[in-house]
Amino acid sequence: MDRYWNPYLEMMSPQERRRLQETRFLELVRHTVRRSDFYRRKYQEAGVDLDKIRSLDDIRRLPTVDKNDFRDSQLRKPPYGDYTGIEVDQAITLHGSGGTTGKPMLYLDSRTSWEAVADIWATSLVAQGVGPGSRVFFPFAYSTFVGYWGAHYAVEKIGAVAIPAGGFDTATRVKMLVDVDATNVIAMPSYCLVLAQTAEEMGIHLARDTQVIGVHHAAEPGGSVPGTKKRIESYYTNSYDNYGMVELGANSLFECARKTGMHVLDDQYILEVLHPETREPVKEGEVGELVWTSIALRSFDAQPLIRCSSKDLAVYTDEPCACGRTYRRVIGGILGRTDTTKKVKGVLLYPSAIESTLSQFTEIGHEWEAIINRVENKDSLTVQIEVDTSQMRQDQVQDLSHRVQRALRADLYITPEIDLVPMGQIAKRYEGVLKPTWKRVVDKRDVAF
Repeated sequence: MDRYWNPYLEMMSPQERRRLQETRFLELVRHTVRRSDFYRRKYQEAGVDLDKIRSLDDIRRLPTVDKNDFRDSQLRKPPYGDYTGIEVDQAITLHGSGGTTGKPMLYLDSRTSWEAVADIWATSLVAQGVGPGSRVFFPFAYSTFVGYWGAHYAVEKIGAVAIPAGGFDTATRVKMLVDVDATNVIAMPSYCLVLAQTAEEMGIHLARDTQVIGVHHAAEPGGSVPGTKKRIESYYTNSYDNYGMVELGANSLFECARKTGMHVLDDQYILEVLHPETREPVKEGEVGELVWTSIALRSFDAQPLIRCSSKDLAVYTDEPCACGRTYRRVIGGILGRTDTTKKVKGVLLYPSAIESTLSQFTEIGHEWEAIINRVENKDSLTVQIEVDTSQMRQDQVQDLSHRVQRALRADLYITPEIDLVPMGQIAKRYEGVLKPTWKRVVDKRDVAF
């Protein structure tokens, strides 16, 4: 059944939404230039004539920014940078990035902006079946990383029960999930698989033996990859993908109950899909980089965000969804990143495509890694996959290797070498830390592309 948090906004006509976007965008630019040293400086450096910003079409007159710009701002004016729209004495909470690629970025939120973050998450979760009476389990570390904090408060706003499960090991979380009769789980796709497999080792099948009817993903790609989704739904009844950025503070894409791609929250954000090299808009159905402008209340109140490059690659469609929402959709999830997508033998290699193919094979584990080398001036690709071969004959192992190779060749247009390794070998290499999909392709070539 289709459910809505704000039917008026979610089913607004495209023409009316375009007018809403334009009004908010023009107001946001004026508002931000008055309040933000960061954006004022960026626009002056780029020679922007603000008098020429008169319509939504003029958005491309403004320069793009990315997390490196925000990091420089934080170094310029520690600890919060000059990109925030409020001072610390106006804030009620602080969140940031995970700090996996450097010093964590910090973002302040006021009471007003934090309520707006929860409202955005509520739109997504209600569409995915969460409502009053739901018991939503959160097995994530409640740290400064923004992660699922907004989803937690959205659950409260919806009238459901938010169950925090940070600080426990996976086995304890499984027991807790059963004891509290959780109906929904919010976690990364990879951790949902770990949770399910741990439960299975404890003699518990989550779809059969618990009340869980839906799992909701964000924080890493994979939840929209068909094969990965199929594997997750073999343990859980339904899985739903969401996408966001730390800079946004909330999600900006979400799957509805129809699962026909992730809806773009077009009333909260302006999404441009640009060619990674030319920076020109791509056509519907073509791969491009997602560039975000937030016209949500948070952007006006606490954290302005105008033309932020995500580095994430995806494909969009304007075709309407049967759910009745008039949002655009991103199809197939995040395909890769501009800073990590590799070209092998002239072909772009998308990590999500590898994962989608591998997840069709029930005989293999969920850990894999693709290694690119250059031998005698030729590119080579080896895909290492964890497999439990203890109960398999040698001919069965060889047959599996050949079937995986054929499937990858058909989907990638490259013939990789297949290296089946013992269960735990890849995980041990990274000390048990789960690697997101886009980090599973390792380029060992000496030449840059």
